[in-house]
Amino acid sequence: MADSTTNMIISCLIADDEPIARIGMQKLVQQAPCLHLVGMAKDVTEVSNHLSQTNIQLLFLDIQMPGVNGVDYVKSLVRPPKVIFTTAYSEYAIAGHDLNVLDYLLKPITLSRFLKAVNRAKEYFALTMQQPPDNNNIIPAHYLFVKTNRQLQKVAFEEILFIEARLNYVVIHTLTQKIITYSSMKLMQDSLPAPWFLKIHKSYIISTAMIKSIQGYEVTIGTYTLPISRTHREELMKMISK
Repeated sequence: MADSTTNMIISCLIADDEPIARIGMQKLVQQAPCLHLVGMAKDVTEVSNHLSQTNIQLLFLDIQMPGVNGVDYVKSLVRPPKVIFTTAYSEYAIAGHDLNVLDYLLKPITLSRFLKAVNRAKEYFALTMQQPPDNNNIIPAHYLFVKTNRQLQKVAFEEILFIEARLNYVVIHTLTQKIITYSSMKLMQDSLPAPWFLKIHKSYIISTAMIKSIQGYEVTIGTYTLPISRTHREELMKMISK
């Protein structure tokens, strides 16, 4: 029987805030014929953009990323791609195992060690390809389209901080911009996966992955402090205690 990994092509993304490290990883990827490099990212915002636009199967992710730690970023993703961490610190290997990532690579990364990690990825994808399809486990999209400025704009779930209701429209607050669309909170709530997104007030739906803190009847997300209604606070507290 033919080896199921022989003609395998794995789409991958390199994420590292250091240009030299990205170039070094790119050279390593070029030594693995099974890898197809989709792009490179310097921070998690660029990673999220790639994830929303392209089918990324394997993510080479530096842990020491600016703004958001790589480990925390992976934890925030509902259905992340398979991850191989890259790090200069061996203690992060424990975090990698806790997240069930494929491997971790300690910098400086040798070609032999890199190819060993790639082989591990090939074995994983070969096993998943052999499993029969299950219609009950179809992975939903990680984005939605909203109409704004006479066009349909793609919005990645990982980018959303919260949605705010205004008179006859809503404002989608993301990591990089505010998007105004004529829609209702009911329609937005129905379009977003729970419990990733939760309504905390008649005027607010939040991304639970973006919560910084909760104090009384207020939640902090990014630089914003939002009210929590009495009717929704119990549901929010149940969700975060799971």
